[in-house]
Amino acid sequence: MHDVKRTGTHRMRWMLSLIFAFLMLPALVAAPAQATPSRSPKIPPVAVVWVQIEGADGTLFSGRVVTRTHDVTTESGGTRTCDGTNYDANPTPGPTVTGALDDAASANGFTWDGTHWAQFDDFFIETIKGESGSSNTYWSLWVNGEYLQVGGCQYQVRTGDTILFKMDSF
Repeated sequence: MHDVKRTGTHRMRWMLSLIFAFLMLPALVAAPAQATPSRSPKIPPVAVVWVQIEGADGTLFSGRVVTRTHDVTTESGGTRTCDGTNYDANPTPGPTVTGALDDAASANGFTWDGTHWAQFDDFFIETIKGESGSSNTYWSLWVNGEYLQVGGCQYQVRTGDTILFKMDSF
């Protein structure tokens, strides 16, 4: 067998090439994953939520609701988009608080009504199950124990959320 002697320069080049390949391997493997932009979790088009409606004298409805992304129609407000993209609140459509009320009403045989406020691109809920607000009461919206600072067509819900519609005083 022929014995080839390597000089110090050849050995050094060979070692540097080996180290370089070893260090670059993770970067090459990860490169395809980095080519795709990272995306925030997308809101699914359906959510299973708990809806509670508390009127002035007690509970009007309490139950599990399957809600989906959809337009909402009321007698006073007409048919409007209600998918969380209202007033540019979210970049993609998803199920909403008001959509959950609409689905609860449809599935359980009660009605609700609200006027559409163009300046907020949202509904102002006036009546649920025959109970209406007055000059000093209104339907407040809560999700997971927190009072909503946006409209019900702007806030997107996820499976497991608890939604409360509560008759409150001004």
